[in-house]
This record gives sequence, C-alpha cells and structure tokens, in this order.
Amino acid sequence: MEGRQEGVLRLFIIMSFFCISIFFLNNNKKNLVTSPHIDICDTKSDSTVDFSIEHVYQEMNSLFLTHDIDLIIKVISQFKCNCARLVVEKIIKDETICLSLEEKVNIIYGMMHAYTKKNMHYEWLDLLLEYPRLDIQTPVLLSLARNKHADDIALFIAWGKDRQKARGKNGLLACYAEQAFKRAVEDNDYAAVETLFSKKVRIAQQKASELLWYIIEHKKNSALISLFVHHAQADVNCLENGKTLLIMAVEKNNIDGVRVLLDEGAVVDRVIDNEVGTALTIAMKHNYHNLEQLLREYGA
Repeated sequence: MEGRQEGVLRLFIIMSFFCISIFFLNNNKKNLVTSPHIDICDTKSDSTVDFSIEHVYQEMNSLFLTHDIDLIIKVISQFKCNCARLVVEKIIKDETICLSLEEKVNIIYGMMHAYTKKNMHYEWLDLLLEYPRLDIQTPVLLSLARNKHADDIALFIAWGKDRQKARGKNGLLACYAEQAFKRAVEDNDYAAVETLFSKKVRIAQQKASELLWYIIEHKKNSALISLFVHHAQADVNCLENGKTLLIMAVEKNNIDGVRVLLDEGAVVDRVIDNEVGTALTIAMKHNYHNLEQLLREYGA
C-alpha cells in the first residue's frame, strides 16, 4: 500500500514538473522555435527540450522501483505520442533500471491502449522489431498472451501480416508463434497455450508434433497434448529415432501421457523396430504393471 501511495506521489511530482516545463517552454520564445501547441517531441533537437525530458525520466526512476507497470504507463501517456515513444525507447535502452525485459514489453502493450489510433498501435508494435533483444527473456507474443491485454493478439496478428508484406519480414508471425508455444510448453503453461489457440494463433503441424515429444519426454501437463492435436493437428503417431510417441511415453513411465495419447488415437500395438517391440512389450520388460494394465485396457 505504501509503495502505491509513493507511486501516486511520484506521479503528482512528475506531472507538476512536466507542467512547469511546458510553461517555461511556452514563455521562452527567444530560445525555442516551436508550433503553438508545443509538441516537445517536434522540438527534440533543442537542448532545453532534451534537458526537460531527461529530468522527467530521472524523476521516473523511483517509479521503476515499484514495478507498477500500470502507473508507469499512466505517467508516460500524459505526453504527446511522439514524446511518449521517446521515453519508452529510453526505458528499453536503459540497462541500468530494475525493470525486466518482459516488463518493458508490457509497457509497449499498455501504451497501445493509451493511444487508440490504429496506425499508432502499429508504431508501438514496431518497437519489437527495432529492439529484438526484448524477445530474449520471454517471447513477446507469449508476454501478450499472459497480459491483461491478451485480446490484442488479433491486432498483433494483423500487424505481423502487414509487416510481413510491407517490409518483407517473411515468416515473422510463424517465428513469434513458434517461440511463444515452445516457451509456454517449457513453462508448463496450459493457460497460455489455450489463450494462444483461442486467439487464432497458429503453428505448423510439424512444429506442433515436435512439441508433443517435449511434453512426453519431460512429463509436462498431458492436457497440452490434446490442445496441439485438436488445434494444430499434431500427429500422435509421429516417429523419431525409430520410436513412436507412445513407446517414448512408456519408456518414461508417463502414465498420464500414455492415456492421453491413446485417447487421441495413438496406435497401441504399432511396431517400428522388432527388437524394441510394442509399447506393451516395453512395459512388461520394465515391470511397469500399471502401464501394462492400461495398455491392455486399450486393446494391447
């Protein structure tokens, strides 16, 4: 609660400073050449304007300590859009502040709501292209899926399609999608995967099938298997290194994985290597009695 109050106090101080700066700029006509409304971004080459923005940013440093992204966005949105963008870029490039890369990405998504024009939405999202390192900590599309603004995924897709066409960024959306799904599976984040699919994010069948192997091998939430099968047509009978997914699941003694694979259509008695045998053969070899019983229930 105290942190929130301090944040509000900081917001008041910053806005007071900003108003004083604007008053000074409007009355210092001898040193500034500006339009009547004083868009400080249009005059960013002027040293006095740079000085004002720099001081406002310095005042915001204490706000960063609160990690209150909503409050930070509220402060930045008081500026004209071009100026706000400069401040956000300064935040992105500043490696000394305590904000994580994911928090910086969430500031971008929040700013999209502060400025409602469609072309401005695209300009905010362009920061993701201009600063690709933002993707290092958490895939940017996954950050959006976990964000309260997850409904903006449709806008993200529209932006991606536009940039693929206008800027020759072939495969841009596919790359974002693959990274998002891969990390969500690694994090065992069922909710994020479900959100991505529900918002019409798509992943190639081959990539989806590859993720099934990861789910089985690392014993992730088996319900993820059904999501990839139903939404991306992942192949529960795909092969890798002479094994089926079902055989891999049995070798890992992954009972939940075996059950879901069988429910989704895995062939129970498929033989790829005679020396390896069937899933039932492997279960019996390792004395996995519960798995043996389960496989027999499915006709092994």
